Amino acid sequence: MRLTDVLAALRDQLASSAELQAFCVEQFGRNPKIMAGFNARRPPQDEDLPAVVLVPDRSDINQGGGAEHHIGLIWAIRDASVEDDGDVVTYSGFFRADEMGELIRSALDAVSDEYRITWTGYDLGSSEQSPAFSGEMELVVAEW
Repeated sequence: MRLTDVLAALRDQLASSAELQAFCVEQFGRNPKIMAGFNARRPPQDEDLPAVVLVPDRSDINQGGGAEHHIGLIWAIRDASVEDDGDVVTYSGFFRADEMGELIRSALDAVSDEYRITWTGYDLGSSEQSPAFSGEMELVVAEW
């Protein structure tokens, strides 16, 4: 199976996740934009958020013809809410970005009938595009 076939299967699985769709509509008022690849000169803008971007990296083919595909997964939301109780400040965007990341992982678990997915890293961060918050992980997808 080609890297782009795996990318398309992951894209379709995310796009069909009722839980991910419901979360984004409830929290952000719209469905997430699911992107298979992206244009580096035109990354997702504020109006595109929430968004999930699948970035093809590489495929390693073993001598038996089996493949292991490496795909970057980035998601971003826009959330300006801040809870400020004087000495305790919480940027809610981190919590919503984390919740969305867990929904993404859960949605992709269903693809594991065809592929074995290994999650490498799980990072949350804020963006220079404040108040955007993002998450990032690498997927290693091995064919069964």
